[in-house]
Amino acid sequence: MRIIRLITITVLFSFLITSCGITQSRVKKEREADGYYQMGRAYLNENNLQMAYVEFQKAIESNPNDKLYYYAIGYIYVGLGKLQDAANAYKKAIKIDPKYGEAYNSLGAVYGKMERWDEAIAEYKKALNFPEYETPQLAHYNLGYAYYNKGDYKTSISEFKEAVRLQPDMAMSQLWLGNAYVKSGMTEDAIVSFEEAKKLDSTNVDVIYNLGLAYFKQGKRAEALDAFKKVIELSPKSEAAADSIKYIDLLKK
Repeated sequence: MRIIRLITITVLFSFLITSCGITQSRVKKEREADGYYQMGRAYLNENNLQMAYVEFQKAIESNPNDKLYYYAIGYIYVGLGKLQDAANAYKKAIKIDPKYGEAYNSLGAVYGKMERWDEAIAEYKKALNFPEYETPQLAHYNLGYAYYNKGDYKTSISEFKEAVRLQPDMAMSQLWLGNAYVKSGMTEDAIVSFEEAKKLDSTNVDVIYNLGLAYFKQGKRAEALDAFKKVIELSPKSEAAADSIKYIDLLKK
């Protein structure tokens, strides 16, 4: 009886030692992975995509079960123009955490860059399904942009409005809301949106140029001239400036 008990205790003790060793090894790997990840972020802040990629890849190799590492390397792939690799990385992040709203939104953005609008829309909507998703305004903005490119300006307006409601200081939402209004023949509403965008970002050439176009369509000569002159002042060598010069000549006739 004593012998049997001794053997049982010995086996149990051996199991505990083995388990402890596995846990310590796992913790060590996770710490190494986090170190690589932090280094990758540092390189990313310096816009050194190649070195950031190397560090994020090391993080994945050390700990392939962390969604943040796949999300980070997906971001790098986008920056390098490797869109399918980026999509695959975001999908791996989602597989680890099926409620990872940021990854759905980013996957949708990749599909948007590929002009696969229906797939992009599907991913943005998935992101909005999860209360844990902290930046729904971005998904609504992206939805607005996707519908805009599909020619569904009514839905585009609705999505951009929601993005503005959630984050009123986001100039790009106001800009594209204005663009959608223009496409819908709602020039007065477009001017309101462009003016709001201008308040938020007074040096954005696209905002000022589109505001000038809207005023031009409305026959508001003085306002259009001011906008086109501002475009030339802000970006004299841009295509928008070249077009602004043409509109200024028309307005002076």
